[in-house]
Amino acid sequence: MRAQSAAHIKHNMWLWMALIIAAMAAAAGLRWGTTTAVLGLVLGILLMWKSDEARLASLAAELAAEEAVA
Repeated sequence: MRAQSAAHIKHNMWLWMALIIAAMAAAAGLRWGTTTAVLGLVLGILLMWKSDEARLASLAAELAAEEAVA
């Protein structure tokens, strides 16, 4: 179940980020500071996860190339 939910989030990453941003804007408009901060933290985690995908993909390709040579 955990892997399935993580795959769903990774597949729809931009949608999740847009939803979090919209929720942050709504919480900020209602002056819910703590909720806005928590949503900002979640957004930061999603952004780090998204930016790390390219690095992990290139690393996997390098490892596969090394294993093919060896």
